[in-house]
Amino acid sequence: MLCKNRSGSMAMRQDVHFWSGGEVSWAQRGTEHAANVIAWGLSEAPFLVSRTYPNDPQSMIASFEHLTGHAPLHDGGEGVQLVDRTEFQQTESRPIESGQ
Repeated sequence: MLCKNRSGSMAMRQDVHFWSGGEVSWAQRGTEHAANVIAWGLSEAPFLVSRTYPNDPQSMIASFEHLTGHAPLHDGGEGVQLVDRTEFQQTESRPIESGQ
């Protein structure tokens, strides 16, 4: 269940005074911070979140737990879930033509 206490979630983030709104810059929207925090917490391994602060592991973990009521899928440092690649015979994906 996602957090219903928007003001508490916004208080945990830097320069966030509005949950949403077109008149507010992207980096000041609580919805954008929440999206970044949740995406970060659900990833297999943590990635650097930019433009929404604070983005240190402890702050991100606290925000994720506040929003979701659960711990993230990693510890903020290295991923703790092992990816099951047995269906792909433990091979890596080939790069697409664009090189990405």
